[in-house]
Parts: sequence; C-alpha cells; structure tokens
Amino acid sequence: MVWYKIILAMLASLALGVLAIISSSSLVYHITRKMFESPFQTRPEGYDTFLSQVKVRKDLKYRQSSDEGRFDAYYPDEPGENIYPTILWVHGGGFVGGDKSDVRNFAVMLAKEGYVVLAMNYDRAPEMHYPSQLIQIGEFYRHMVHQQQGLPIDKESIFFAGDSAGAQMVTNFLAIQYDRDLSKRTGVAQVVDLKEIRGILLFCGLYDIDRFKDMFDVHLFRIAVSKIARSYFGNKDWKSSREYTDSSVMSHLSKGFPRTFITDGNHHSFQNQGLILADRLEEKGVYVDRLFFALESKVIHEYQFKLDTKEARHALQRTIRFLKEAQVLREEL
Repeated sequence: MVWYKIILAMLASLALGVLAIISSSSLVYHITRKMFESPFQTRPEGYDTFLSQVKVRKDLKYRQSSDEGRFDAYYPDEPGENIYPTILWVHGGGFVGGDKSDVRNFAVMLAKEGYVVLAMNYDRAPEMHYPSQLIQIGEFYRHMVHQQQGLPIDKESIFFAGDSAGAQMVTNFLAIQYDRDLSKRTGVAQVVDLKEIRGILLFCGLYDIDRFKDMFDVHLFRIAVSKIARSYFGNKDWKSSREYTDSSVMSHLSKGFPRTFITDGNHHSFQNQGLILADRLEEKGVYVDRLFFALESKVIHEYQFKLDTKEARHALQRTIRFLKEAQVLREEL
C-alpha cells in the first residue's frame, strides 16, 4: 500500500510538472516549432530523376520588410519562353511553425508535370497575429503577378494551395476576396483578379480552429492547442473575438468560390472538417473534387507528403488530374 501511494504521488508530481510546462505559452510555441522542424516528407522512387527535370530557386524575396517574406520556386527545366499554370502554396505548421521547404518534394513532382509552384513563408504566430498572415498572402500574390522575377508564370492561370493551417489560411484569404464586407472588417485587401483563379488545392486543413483540440483526448494537449489559437488571434478570449469569427471559413463561403480539390487523412487529422467543407461548397454550387479514406485504413495528417506511400502517390495523381481538368475548362472558354 505504501508503494502504491508513492507511485500515485510520483505520477501526480509528473502531471503537475507537465501542466506547468504546457501552461507556459513560450514553451508551447517553441516545442511546436521544433516538432515541425523534424523531417516528415519522403521521396518517391526515381525522385532524383524527377528533380533533374525541375529548376529550383530558393529564398526569393517578396516582402522586403520581413525576414520571413521569402519564397521558393519550382518549375519545368525546359528550353524556350514557355509559361506554365502557377500554384501559390501556403505551408502548414499549426500557425506557429512550419516552413516553405516542407512542400519541396511534392512541389518538385508537380513542377515536372508542367506547373510553377511558388511556396511562400509568412510571419508566424506569436510574432504576428491574424490577419497579418492573410495580408502577406495578398502581398505575395501581387508580387507574383507584377514582379515575376524571371519566373515562367502564367498570370491567367493561377491556383492557390495550402496544407494543414495553410489550407485554413488560404481558404480564409480567398473567402475575403469574394466578400467585400469581410475585406473591410479584416483589413485584408481584395487584390486577386478572380477571373484568373482556376482552382484551390486543400490538404488536411482545419477549417474551424476551435475544433483543432478535438484531435486530442488528453486535456493537457487541449490546453496547448488553446494557447496556439490565442497566439494566432492575439486575444486571450479568442473564442469570443471578432478575429475568430472572421476566420471561420464555414461561415464565409460564396457561390463564386473557385473549383476545389480537398483531401485529408482519417487518423489524427481533420477529415470530418474536410467533409463538412466539401458539403458546404457543393451546397453553394461549387465544383468539389474530394479524396477521403475509409476508416479501416489509417491515413495520417499531412499524408500527401509521404510520397513513398500509395496514399500519397494517389493524392498526387488526383491533384494532377484536377489541375489538368481545370486547364481543359479554361481552353474551352
């Protein structure tokens, strides 16, 4: 009995110690960023051959006032003056972590198929709060269209893409482009030429940030998630804030929204949110190409970057099919 009490006391002390760590916001941000620095993406068989067909330019500037205002470009290594459909990609990372390099292998695989992929960085929370990240997406779009920096961009064939938190941000950004009142309320300018947008690619997005915590059954993790949301919105009472309301993608969809490819894993990810978003878009009359998985197979969050798996390769094939179909529609107009 004495040993039992000692063990209980040790476990209680350990729990209190972990709680103290989780309660420290700065430690939560630091740990989360470190998690996203760990290698995650993998390469498919023959990757080196595919890479040899692609030009890569890293750390190009789109925003002079920020060290994070950089992007990487991937495009076909072909002779001539060709221009290619262009994908603007916003990386994930739980709003506080991640980097443009996280999409590198997937971007190479798209570039070899005849696309320009531009993967941007942005100022993450807690250094910058919402809607600064969306404003930077707008700045990146304007830079891409007007400056180009010698890149073979087809300005009349633009796709937006995002993964995880990046999928939420890019969806929120595009919703603002279709909603003048939301633009005025957030201060995010309507800068996109909507007739040039061919589609949006969404991978493993969390479209209702409050439900981020539903991924975890452990109370301590839910505390950490709440602190991440607080850092993104810059508001301790973030659930009641105007910023949270403005970021709620489900409430700001319009019938003019572009064709959408949406996918997610079913294990420790946001598949239910993806399904709801797909349904809501279809209710608005938006074309949706959806890729989800049966529950008997475990497909993890950000599965599309694990290119040595059949699920990721299937997602890549479906993405390319979606892009090509959008191009055919453009040519028929």
